[in-house]
Amino acid sequence: MGYQFSTERKRQELKYYIDWKDYLYAKSILSKTMQQDQYQKDEEGYFVRSIYFDDIYNTSLNENLGSEYYRTKYRLRTYSFDQQWAKIEKKSKKGEYLYKKSTTISRSMANKMLNNSFSSSFLKKRNPTMNSLCFNLCKKYYHPVVTIDYIRDAFVKDNNLRISFDKNLRYNDTKFELYNEDLDTISFLNNKVVIMEIKYDKFYPAWLPNLLKLNCSPALPISKYLNARTKNNYFLNYI
Repeated sequence: MGYQFSTERKRQELKYYIDWKDYLYAKSILSKTMQQDQYQKDEEGYFVRSIYFDDIYNTSLNENLGSEYYRTKYRLRTYSFDQQWAKIEKKSKKGEYLYKKSTTISRSMANKMLNNSFSSSFLKKRNPTMNSLCFNLCKKYYHPVVTIDYIRDAFVKDNNLRISFDKNLRYNDTKFELYNEDLDTISFLNNKVVIMEIKYDKFYPAWLPNLLKLNCSPALPISKYLNARTKNNYFLNYI
C-alpha cells in the first residue's frame, strides 16, 4: 500500500455472521474463483486499525443508535505500525447505499489530528478531499473516541464485487495511538465468529449464494463502531 489520490465511491453492502468452520470453507471456495486482495501479503489476512472521531454532541453515535436514514462517520486508518502514511475517510450511509470519501495523509499529520492539533498547514496541501474532511472535523470539534483493530481476509472480482472476512475484533476507547503496536485492546466478538461483508457497486451476483451455501445469519446491519462505543451487543444496528 502507498499514497493514493483522493477517491469517492458509492456501494451497497451486506453483512453476515458466520462461524469459523464456514469461514474456512468459504475461503477455500473463493480462493479458486476470486482474486485475493492485492494488498494482502499474508495468507491469514492483513491488519486494520481504525480510529473513529465524533463531535462534542456525539452526533455520529446518536445517528447510529437512531438508525438515521443519513449518517456519517470519520476515521483514520492504518495497516501496519511502521507505515508512514494513513487514510483519512468519511464513511456515510444514505438509505441502502454507502458512500466513502478517502485520501491519504502523512504519518505526522495523522498524529497531529489525534492530538487535536489541526493547523492551517493541513489546508495548504493541494488536496480538496483532505481540505474538506479536515475542515469539517475542525469546525465541529471532532476528537478521537474509539480505536478498533481486526484482521481482514479479502477477495475481489471484476472491480464490482468484494468479499471480506473480519476476525479477532478488539477495541480501546481510552487511548488513540494509530501506530502503537503495544496498545492494550479488549476483545468484543467471540473469536470463533467472523463477520462476512459483501460489497458491490452495480449488481449483486446471483451465483454467489449457490456457490457458498453457508450456514450463516441473515443479512444484518452489523456495526463494529457502535458495539465498541456502547460496550453492548448493538451489532444489529446500522453502521
